[in-house]
Amino acid sequence: MFLSLIIFVFSVIISALARPSVDWKPPFLVKAPETVVDSFDSLIANAGELTDEEIEDSVERWIRRQSYAIQANYEKFKHDREYYEAVAAAQKQKMIQRLSPMARNAYAQIHSIYTHPTLIANDKMMIIEKIMNTLPDDVKSEIPL
Repeated sequence: MFLSLIIFVFSVIISALARPSVDWKPPFLVKAPETVVDSFDSLIANAGELTDEEIEDSVERWIRRQSYAIQANYEKFKHDREYYEAVAAAQKQKMIQRLSPMARNAYAQIHSIYTHPTLIANDKMMIIEKIMNTLPDDVKSEIPL
């Protein structure tokens, strides 16, 4: 459970930094007022110097200060996320087996950085970017990020 939340929080940070569109919102904030979404965006934008646990705590504290509807949406989101993460975990081994040896090694390095509990988010992104920048394009294209 804790690891899945860490992965979720880090993916939210990445999503916030590289949003697919201006209108993108976390699923639990789809119907929230823009001021609430902006508040969450600010929380995430300022989380780069925090560890996963600190980010998790910040998000949980922020959620507790929101309306009942947002809290309920967040709980549903966490439940749904757990299901989809379980499905994804089952597919992960199949995916890893299809990677070239170089991509498999890079993926293992990236995963160990991504799930490292004491590195701050900015450091994780910097290290992962350095790893990716050392890889040939064909190997980069194999790695699901």
